[in-house]
Amino acid sequence: MLNLSIPDHIVPLRMKVLDFIEQEVYPVEKELTEDKVGWRRGDVMKSLMDKAKA
Repeated sequence: MLNLSIPDHIVPLRMKVLDFIEQEVYPVEKELTEDKVGWRRGDVMKSLMDKAKA
């Protein structure tokens, strides 16, 4: 039988990623998709990538 559960050693990483998405990505999601801020999109994305790397 195929086991599709998340391995125990992955759970903390998954929670960290989910927290990052909720705290950092969702708040700027609308800003990233609006055409009028296209010139800022690169700055916002770079900031998110730097935070994700940290």
